[in-house]
Amino acid sequence: MLVIQVIGYILLDKYNLSKWKYLVLGIILILNVFILPDYFIPHNPNHKPICGMPAMGITLAFWIIGGGTTLVTHFVYGIFQKYLLRG
Repeated sequence: MLVIQVIGYILLDKYNLSKWKYLVLGIILILNVFILPDYFIPHNPNHKPICGMPAMGITLAFWIIGGGTTLVTHFVYGIFQKYLLRG
């Protein structure tokens, strides 16, 4: 996700669409919070009651690690663009 985000930012800067970076940020955050954790939670084919700790751990990992990395990447890329490449 980090590589996809950086490549998206580079392409948007290349085509002078830098205002659209917030859309990329929003899409990746939505993926990390709502969509991707469901693909990694173990399937329960018998529908028996089981412990929810693996599901909670996977979900929190995507929220904290994935969302945090996405936000840090956004801010670091912005600082890199502002101070190192333009000024």
